[in-house]
Amino acid sequence: MRWKDDKGFGFIEPSGGGKQAFVHIKAFHGGTRRPANGDEVSYLESRDSQGRIKAEHVQFLTAKFALGSASRALMAALFLVALAGGVALGIYSSPILWLYWA
Repeated sequence: MRWKDDKGFGFIEPSGGGKQAFVHIKAFHGGTRRPANGDEVSYLESRDSQGRIKAEHVQFLTAKFALGSASRALMAALFLVALAGGVALGIYSSPILWLYWA
């Protein structure tokens, strides 16, 4: 992707070839960060009123991966907290907690 941050738009070059798509800052969802040159993104292709290709519903591919890793870590932490709560309430025996912790 080629991005002009001072203007708030850029152009996406499809990895499989084809015509570039115009992309405006408003097409990015999630608001995690501003786009930069070289970002890899996924998008839906559409046409503007003059028939030119534009990108909509744009998402960073790298952000999706990072979010997935953070989600898995959060789920693992919540599982351990729930398991520890079960041990504290006497629902599970303490060796179970140590088995998952290790």
